[in-house]
Amino acid sequence: MADEKIVKKAAAEVKKETTAEVKKAAATGNKDFKLWAALCYAIPILVPIIVLATEKKEDKKLQFHAWEGLILGVAWWVVSFVLSFVVIGLVCFPVGWLGLLYLAYKVYNGEETVIPTVTEMAKKQVK
Repeated sequence: MADEKIVKKAAAEVKKETTAEVKKAAATGNKDFKLWAALCYAIPILVPIIVLATEKKEDKKLQFHAWEGLILGVAWWVVSFVLSFVVIGLVCFPVGWLGLLYLAYKVYNGEETVIPTVTEMAKKQVK
């Protein structure tokens, strides 16, 4: 009888520890996802390529943010380059980067971002 109580008590403690570890891992994974998703916008082109080239691409939501960040980053660089021949391009680059940082902030806080054409293109890329 005493042995059964000890075994049950030990099993209950192991279950509590395992549950705590699972919760901790889930919380850490959520922070990891939020960080990578925000970095896809804050450092466009480079981070999305890293996400799409590694095992992180298995997460469909992160893959969506990587595609959206990549598309926005390429568009931002092209528009800034083309407009740099005019004085407007000098203003376009920092304003565009501030816009990308704002999107990174929204994604990190868990808000949904909808950019009319880009969101549709990114959704088509995620399979």
